[in-house]
Amino acid sequence: MLTEDNFFKQVEQIFIESGELDYKINTVLEKIGKLLGVSRVYIFEDDDKGGSTSNTYEWCNTGILPQKEVLQNISYRVIPSWRKFLKKDGRIYCEDIFKLPEDLIDVLMPQGIKSLVVYPCVKNNEILGFVGFDECCIKRKWLDTELTFLKTLAELLTREIF
Repeated sequence: MLTEDNFFKQVEQIFIESGELDYKINTVLEKIGKLLGVSRVYIFEDDDKGGSTSNTYEWCNTGILPQKEVLQNISYRVIPSWRKFLKKDGRIYCEDIFKLPEDLIDVLMPQGIKSLVVYPCVKNNEILGFVGFDECCIKRKWLDTELTFLKTLAELLTREIF
């Protein structure tokens, strides 16, 4: 049986092994996506000044359209609520995107997202990007154990990538 500890050990082992970082990251995102049965897992990286963000890594489940090519250099001026949630709440968690502010609905709805969880990638008290988990098939209520797992996973990815 795969436990959280075993999963984190597997992820850490992937990063320890030699090979291309991009391959390692994509492998880990796929493992996460399949383990949790989510629609999409992704990592965004902010530009040097933190004014915009770009989708740099993405895994999509079967039948889910990729968004990586579309979501490049997105100005935080277009989605001001995004940064506010990440700074104030330390995450964005929503079981129904239509309960979010309009600026976020406008960006999330065209991607087919029904619910999501996003954790910031924080290093030296600075947000450098974020890791997200989308659900496009159902309005998902995430369990507290899943949210804790995802937060820990985002922290691990932050250490390895940023």
